[in-house]
Amino acid sequence: MLFRSSIRPTTRELARRFRLVGLMDQRVEDLTCAERARADLAAALLARPDLLIWEEPFALLSMVERRLVAEEVKDLVLNHGLTVVAASQSPQGLIGIGPQSQSEQRALS
Repeated sequence: MLFRSSIRPTTRELARRFRLVGLMDQRVEDLTCAERARADLAAALLARPDLLIWEEPFALLSMVERRLVAEEVKDLVLNHGLTVVAASQSPQGLIGIGPQSQSEQRALS
């Protein structure tokens, strides 16, 4: 579980969640654009915000990375109380972040 009660997530927990563990000793300048995008998201979540405002969330990610990040963010929304406001020029770019089924929608209301 990422957010245990009131304990803030650790860098290692977020690195594991966004598949950054092997990159933690690298300089930021040496990361690819996709690695940097995932690292920026993890850094934003370190403060355990209630609200994440996310512009073009998947712009730099491959399809595989998009699915990974979407599933992790969706878990944070459904199970840990995170609210996400996402903006994208292409609506299909936001598919996967929010609830997909009626039971998931009920969990958010």
